Amino acid sequence: MKRIIKDKNDSFGYLSNRAASSILKSMREQLKQAGVEMPPEQMMILFRLWEKDGLNQKELTEDIFKNKATITRGINSLEKYNLAIRVTDEKDKRNKKVYLTHKGKEMESIVKSIAHQTQNNAIEGISNRDLDICIKVLNKIYENLK
Repeated sequence: MKRIIKDKNDSFGYLSNRAASSILKSMREQLKQAGVEMPPEQMMILFRLWEKDGLNQKELTEDIFKNKATITRGINSLEKYNLAIRVTDEKDKRNKKVYLTHKGKEMESIVKSIAHQTQNNAIEGISNRDLDICIKVLNKIYENLK
């Protein structure tokens, strides 16, 4: 089924980007209010490392669906803020694994709390049924374009 996009408010790309941008803006503001010095754009890397510390850049690139250059900039930023470090892989000296610093580990609970609050604010007034449909649609869009 083809759909004619009349204007930006009919565009999934525009609307999903606008929603993601507003979530990042809200996160940035809440992190700043909490005194957390961290760029929210790098949060996906942190969340992944909180799940499994010591991933290499290729694994992060595949897990987060960003290109290698974007992940490299993200890791550089995390290193700048002393949240993560790169360590040469003992098994393959060409690879570097990314590990959380003590500071990166310490901020997990507050950052996750802010992320959950931001998500709750973002979905306020939306029924579980509508959220389930939205998630299903977004996953289908991804699968269609993968």
